[in-house]
Amino acid sequence: MELLNPYLYAADVKLLSYENAWIQYVKHGEIMENVISPTIYDSWRRCAALKMDPFSKEKPPVVSDKNLRERLRKNQYILNIVQPFMTLLFDIVNKDEFVVIFSDPEGVILKTLCSERMEISCRKTNTCPGSDRSEQKAGTNSISMAIMRKQSVQLAGCQHYRQLFHHWACSSSPVCTQEGEVLCVLSIAGKYELANEHTLGMVHLAAKAVEKQYYIDQINRDFKKRNNQLSTLLSMIPDGILYIEESRILQANNAILELLGKGEDEVIGRNLYEVINTRPPLGNVLDRNPELKDSQIILMGADRSYKCLVSYEKVRNESEIPFGQVLKFTQLQTIERMASKIHSAAKYSFSNLIGESPVFKESVLIAKKAAGFDSRVIITGESGTGKEMFAQAIHNDSSRQNGPFLPVDCGAIPHELFESELFGYEKGAFTGASKEGKAGLIEKASGGTIFLDEIGNLPLDMQVKLLRVLQEGCIFRVGGREPLPVDVRVIAATNANLKEAVDAGTFREDLYYRLNVFHIQLPPLRERKEDIPLLIRHIIKTTDSLNSNIQIAPEAMDIFQSYHWPGNVRQLSNAVERAVIMSDGHTIRPQDLSRELVEAYESHPSQIERFEFRIGEETLDAATRKYVRFILDRNGGNISKTARQLNVSRSTVYSYLSGKK
Repeated sequence: MELLNPYLYAADVKLLSYENAWIQYVKHGEIMENVISPTIYDSWRRCAALKMDPFSKEKPPVVSDKNLRERLRKNQYILNIVQPFMTLLFDIVNKDEFVVIFSDPEGVILKTLCSERMEISCRKTNTCPGSDRSEQKAGTNSISMAIMRKQSVQLAGCQHYRQLFHHWACSSSPVCTQEGEVLCVLSIAGKYELANEHTLGMVHLAAKAVEKQYYIDQINRDFKKRNNQLSTLLSMIPDGILYIEESRILQANNAILELLGKGEDEVIGRNLYEVINTRPPLGNVLDRNPELKDSQIILMGADRSYKCLVSYEKVRNESEIPFGQVLKFTQLQTIERMASKIHSAAKYSFSNLIGESPVFKESVLIAKKAAGFDSRVIITGESGTGKEMFAQAIHNDSSRQNGPFLPVDCGAIPHELFESELFGYEKGAFTGASKEGKAGLIEKASGGTIFLDEIGNLPLDMQVKLLRVLQEGCIFRVGGREPLPVDVRVIAATNANLKEAVDAGTFREDLYYRLNVFHIQLPPLRERKEDIPLLIRHIIKTTDSLNSNIQIAPEAMDIFQSYHWPGNVRQLSNAVERAVIMSDGHTIRPQDLSRELVEAYESHPSQIERFEFRIGEETLDAATRKYVRFILDRNGGNISKTARQLNVSRSTVYSYLSGKK
């Protein structure tokens, strides 16, 4: 058994007593409690229980390079904080006698600072990056004990369980979070005879300094995170928002910057009254009414002015002392637009549904039947076929005609707002909620009809709540505990196939059958082309800006009737308005129509005779290409369907389209 230098031990009775205590324990299992602390003895016992050989010269294992890189990546943040303090400690100690060590929370050394001479000594015990200093791998040592005890620890000479480390003294201090989680361990190791309390004190103070720096960094990171969250929230608010302290603007959202026509650098940090120009002056308004609430004002932007409602709110600290203010500017135009959207009355009746084709008259007949009952209705059809017109006609011909008709575009309401918009909320239900609470759209529609357009976009969780309304005739406001009875008829509409949505799991089957009492399928305009002349005359007659006496040339009417109208009646209305504007004011002629309509007409199969008539001017192949393009257009660009109708291969269709035939 190799013992330490007896002459040095003679000079340090404590080191000699450590060696005697260690020999007694490893040889005879005897404990000298007056020499070795219970904490160290507990560690020795654990090492003995692991059958660890105290005399083994085997070095502690080193993790793989890949593992070391991953640990460095994982601990890079705290290492960046620790490194300046490691450098400071290294500058203080004798560089040829000590090594400064950074270890992760598992006791693996990740970084060391030492001289080339000291590095030679370090290699003898694998005191290098990647070395595992956990108690299970290295026996009793200050790094593992600092992690376990979450306290500063100094071990010297024979206090280490393994004789391999008896020539070393090591002082270690853990760096912990406010909650006591160990982030890393900072250590100074050197020759055993150089151990003293000052070394431990330096490491301890450095670790505490790191903890403070980490805490400050965390506060700064949390502050930046909260600031980013607040900025994101403010950017999503449609109202213009300014946060002010002592008349200086500290925060502004995108909406107010757009109103002002200014960049952030032109607003943040500036004096409020230098940036905000209003009529009457904002300062005068605030002087007259310090508790400003929805006061009308004109805000001057870069190139125009805005009528706004302005509100002013003080921000108070925990002692209710004001330290900042928030100004909110809401455009009156936005309020009016929302009000008109929410409170729009049903203005269409069955007399406004124009058409004589059998397929259209069948839809009208079902709608009239539905109007005589209070049953639920689903209206399906392509975009532009008049689904809301049918819903309004049903409402106006029903017993609920004197009640409200509230249209709701389910595709336009953000998911987060669906519940509060449809079902309302109680006062104080959530941050930012109105102090008086708010009735939802279903509650507002009580006694009348709610029209749920694009119901296929209704989120699944809202589908469950709507089903409860249909089953039980009551709602629960957000934050409410008592059910509120509602008497509302539901008419739903969609351009999607709800049965396919049910099969796909995006629409509840039970809700589908609850709604599907009356199903009205609206035909696309291409399936009722005989109604086009009636619709054109009606559009011209009912559009105030158009000349109601204008005539339509037969050739122009042929073009209108030959087109396939993917946008249905809505597209037809736009096309008629354009034609009237482009005409001479007396008659709509083919040259007044859009190129899209005319080109489609010229490639229509009914124009084959014209192709034959123009054989002298263009080849048969050119005429055939026009015909192929028409069939393709009618099939919505579907090559396979076009090929089947023409009884040719897909490659033949491609050849005609590319001009190879």
